[in-house]
Amino acid sequence: MNALDFFFRDYETRLTSSIFVTEGKAGKFLAEDPLLEYTPSQQFREAQLMTAKVSGKSIGTNFWRLLTQLRSESGVAVLPNLQMGGGGRNNAAVSGAVVVNGERMLVRLGSRDTESLLLLRNRYENGVINVGCPAGTKKEKKGKDIFEVVRADTSIRVQVSEAKTEFFVDVDLEGGVGELQCSDVTDPDWEREFADRTAREIERALLETIDLLQRHKADALGIGNMIYAKQPRLWKKLKKDWGERFAAATAHVHVDVAVDSTGMTIGKSTSRKGG
Repeated sequence: MNALDFFFRDYETRLTSSIFVTEGKAGKFLAEDPLLEYTPSQQFREAQLMTAKVSGKSIGTNFWRLLTQLRSESGVAVLPNLQMGGGGRNNAAVSGAVVVNGERMLVRLGSRDTESLLLLRNRYENGVINVGCPAGTKKEKKGKDIFEVVRADTSIRVQVSEAKTEFFVDVDLEGGVGELQCSDVTDPDWEREFADRTAREIERALLETIDLLQRHKADALGIGNMIYAKQPRLWKKLKKDWGERFAAATAHVHVDVAVDSTGMTIGKSTSRKGG
């Protein structure tokens, strides 16, 4: 991480330049022939922007945003992850994220945890949520429904003392039915059940991501920054061992899902007989 100081100080560096963390040596990625753009770096940048905007599977940053995060009170930053897939050349993909502090990498997040992190940081734009089929149905293990998110809004409220830290996450999602393999939402009550099941699925995913971050003492949510902004005196007492305090904090998550569309057909599967 000390190498970043050179780029921050050098007058030729544009602070708006995108930055990635690669799995392995970065040289092999830059040696790849781009598929659409003129240079590999431009292709990675465009891929990252679209991945974050359309699917919520990556999170973007640049030198300025990285510097701002590292110099914040929490001192934790999140960068996009660049990895090689299988199947030959031209297969580099932007997927997932890496959480770092000023000294080392704390944890690498997969695409699903990155999606949850975007929601938690209120940076989620669009994407699709896979919703498992209800228990007791024929497709319980293999089938899924899909909820397409068109609007997401997240707020976090923190309650803290020297003895205990709690934070409350409220997520409001609006969207439509993307695919139905095991649900029927032609009745208002069934639609509400689908929305509630989707909310529970998202709540579970968010809590799993929070638990992962806590196990690595990685406050990628910026809880420490929130405490500093409202209670700077108390923060001075908590900052020294904030990693441990964040790991021990109690998280409460509530998700509300509003279904405003079933697409071009009524709310039942078109692949089932009579659909």
